Amino acid sequence: ARYLSFALLGLAMLTMTSCLNTDDEDVTYYHDTAITSFTLGTLKQTIHTLSSKDEDSTYVADFDASKYVMYIDQLNGLIYNPDSLPVGVDASKVVCTVSAKNSGTVVIKDEDSDTLKYVGSDSIDFNKERIMYVYANDFQSRRMYKVNVNVHKEVGDTLVWRDAVRVNALSGLKGVKAVAMGNDIYAFGTDGTSTKVYRSSIDNANGWSEISTSATLDASAYSNAYTDNKHLYIYSGSSLMSSSDGATWQTIPMTGSVKRLLGADGGKVYALGTDGKIKVSDNGAWADDKMEDDADAVYVPTDGVSCLSLPDKTNSDVSRLLLIGQTANASHETKAVVWGKLQGNVGDVPSAWSYYNQNSENKYNIPVLRNFTACNYDGGILALGADTKAEAGEAFTSFYFSIDGGIAWRNEPLYRLPESFDCDSSVFTIATDAKNHVWIIDGRNGKVWRGWINRLAWAWQAVQ
Repeated sequence: ARYLSFALLGLAMLTMTSCLNTDDEDVTYYHDTAITSFTLGTLKQTIHTLSSKDEDSTYVADFDASKYVMYIDQLNGLIYNPDSLPVGVDASKVVCTVSAKNSGTVVIKDEDSDTLKYVGSDSIDFNKERIMYVYANDFQSRRMYKVNVNVHKEVGDTLVWRDAVRVNALSGLKGVKAVAMGNDIYAFGTDGTSTKVYRSSIDNANGWSEISTSATLDASAYSNAYTDNKHLYIYSGSSLMSSSDGATWQTIPMTGSVKRLLGADGGKVYALGTDGKIKVSDNGAWADDKMEDDADAVYVPTDGVSCLSLPDKTNSDVSRLLLIGQTANASHETKAVVWGKLQGNVGDVPSAWSYYNQNSENKYNIPVLRNFTACNYDGGILALGADTKAEAGEAFTSFYFSIDGGIAWRNEPLYRLPESFDCDSSVFTIATDAKNHVWIIDGRNGKVWRGWINRLAWAWQAVQ
């Protein structure tokens, strides 16, 4: 009974062939077949938006799904789209065009029975996996395929805060700074007497524990902690130290003295010299790093300094190293400072540090913020700090984001703070890690938030 319809169809084809056959025409029947192409058509998508009254609203629109490739795994009998359709696409009424080798016949199995239906112009419910068969045109053989039409369940451009936990080990601090290296995230915190080191896996927001360190770090060392993604660096007292795990620290013998560290990148460490100029480690000695104009040294950041490396958008052999932070210079009471230099294949002449003049003509300067921290994220720079002039409880509005290397900064609606966000404006830090997580740590009460933009998480999962 299951194959009755196909037997009748086959008989009808043979009868027609017999009637139409002549001595000049032969009909060839093939024993093998396979699905060779699977193309999605125009589907319906429910789109969420805001009405003119700023209220949530939805509407339904046509969505051309033909550009989404349906991959056919002939070995394992699988058909699926590696790139999921956008959220809101209705997978219950999917129109598709399916082709088979040697004009094979394609049918789909009913969801709840063994009934088979010809795949034609009717829509198909792909809310769950479906079974398709393709029959050879001699009806003596068939192949089975499991078909999945994948649809995202989450909006791609949404920063979702997944974790909000309280970690006792991180509470009661008077200052804190976090950096991520590899699969771990480190928090350097001071209790007012010394700096302690804490660590957690970037996959576990609640996995923090204090590390027993081989070195005694002074109370301000936490603000002088950086990483070049291979080693941790910290400046304590007058000593530069490095570590690969946060526990064992080696002192790096250096000649010359500096005020504080500014950052680390590519095995080099940068510092603020006692003369106010940018220094770089050079074979165990602090040396002057080239600056375009020494007169701009008065604008070198002295507090809340972040060191970031961004790939150049036009040259894969070049990156741009940035220093972003606050300065004690009186002319910069209302805006932060940004410095940059090129690194990599930049020719025979070493690149020099340039001061990005944040003049009044730039309407998108980043203001002076308490505990300012900036991180690489989503191809740009994500920054957070507390408004020094805001009233109590209103020190934070949202993240700042720059897509042009720190020149213009905007409060992007995409980067919203957690609903439960209640950080102390003087004891917090942010960091981003290799899996595109955004971390916020409140050292006052030990509260930790971890979130990510959905599409960045999808991209990370796709390469695993």
